Amino acid sequence: MEFVRFGTEDDDDDAATQYMIEQSLLESNKQKEETHRDSTTRDSRRTVNIPSVPAGNEKLLKELSVRHRAKFSETDSRGWTPLHEAAAQSNQNILELTLNGSDSVQSRTLRGQTPLFLAVEGGLIENASFLLQRGAQPDSQDHDQDSPLLLAIRSDRADMMKLLLLHGAGVNQEGCHGRRPLHEASRQGKTALVNLLLEAGAQLDPPSHYGLTPLALAAQAGHLGVVETLLRRGADVLSQAQDEASILYEACSTGDPAVISLLLEYGADANVAKQTGHMPIHRVAHRGHLQYDIVFHETIIC
Repeated sequence: MEFVRFGTEDDDDDAATQYMIEQSLLESNKQKEETHRDSTTRDSRRTVNIPSVPAGNEKLLKELSVRHRAKFSETDSRGWTPLHEAAAQSNQNILELTLNGSDSVQSRTLRGQTPLFLAVEGGLIENASFLLQRGAQPDSQDHDQDSPLLLAIRSDRADMMKLLLLHGAGVNQEGCHGRRPLHEASRQGKTALVNLLLEAGAQLDPPSHYGLTPLALAAQAGHLGVVETLLRRGADVLSQAQDEASILYEACSTGDPAVISLLLEYGADANVAKQTGHMPIHRVAHRGHLQYDIVFHETIIC
């Protein structure tokens, strides 16, 4: 694949220098396919495929990082600098040499992502550790208000989460719609990560901007293990969203009968209606969940 050019082709000296940088910024493993959620951004992102690095080129890269530092600040069509490329590949020598030639460990792509994002996204824990040791900010957020910690949660990487938390990542940092890391882990049903976050000091019942707690999201998705974990730790089973929808009401959407039974066992009120007047049993009937009807018929509704 054609390499991304950082220099101008009209200037022979600059072109030669740029070519050497490109040849030195080599990956030892192929980058994964595009992982961005936005399809437009995903289509426009180019994956740079680079072969392994001979020792001599590492030496050359070291020289270039001193003699041609300006080249290490230039960007491609994605806003990626050489440091972003280096963070997304697995050769740590290349990452260290490239960082030595770069002005900032916090340079951002057009999506607002720092090199640390790319290391975490690629599951490259050694790269992430190195960047954090060199001053990368664990609480940086991109334009979607995602953080490296959220990316680690979505990748189910407890080891990466522990690393980020050890370096000061905010366990209660607000992201998009006011959701915290515990919201994300609960929504995805990752019980082990929920426990990890709680042990690290995550608040148990933080409401999102819409008023949804982690328990509400877990119940809505039918994640019994997470629901049980949160309830045992004292999560508020009676909390309501801004439209006064109860957690039990949320559970009746796509939840499991076992989740509904557990919520009722912990004191959920089946008679609480949302602003529209609809109660949990109405949602059960609307969704056509016969097994849920059985659960509610065993519950006395005054």
